[in-house]
Amino acid sequence: MLDALSLVTFTGDTVRYHLIKAEQAYFRRDAAAERAHGDSARVVLEPRVRSLPDEAKLLGPLALAYSHLGRHAEAIRAGERAASRLPIERDAVSGPFVLGYLARVYLMAGQAEQAIAILERLSRLPTWVSPAELRADPIWDPLRGHPRFQRLAADGAGAPVT
Repeated sequence: MLDALSLVTFTGDTVRYHLIKAEQAYFRRDAAAERAHGDSARVVLEPRVRSLPDEAKLLGPLALAYSHLGRHAEAIRAGERAASRLPIERDAVSGPFVLGYLARVYLMAGQAEQAIAILERLSRLPTWVSPAELRADPIWDPLRGHPRFQRLAADGAGAPVT
């Protein structure tokens, strides 16, 4: 289904299109396509961030684009800046999504402990993070063997997910 997506599907939201395609390539281990789509998102986002440097809803996706390019230090800086600009305490709807970007950025940078710490924080709040979501979303696959992640993804009876 993702192969059939085109820019027309996204009504001009080229950033979302390219980030979804980059993620698809990441799962397929197609590094060239991942970099190409990550770079396409970056090219659109960087000028927007230059004109709105404190806009977390731009910084979060830019952080993810940098991650898909393997530019992990820049990704972490952008993701942390996004999270500081739109904390959950100020925006209970968008703040968790911005933190979710940061968790993914840490994960892609090989910093599992930081990613899990964010997921732990989000799981204690009324957000999109739930045991079912953590079990279902393949983005978190690299964390499946981690005991702290297993506790987060445990079912209602508290049994760890393997």
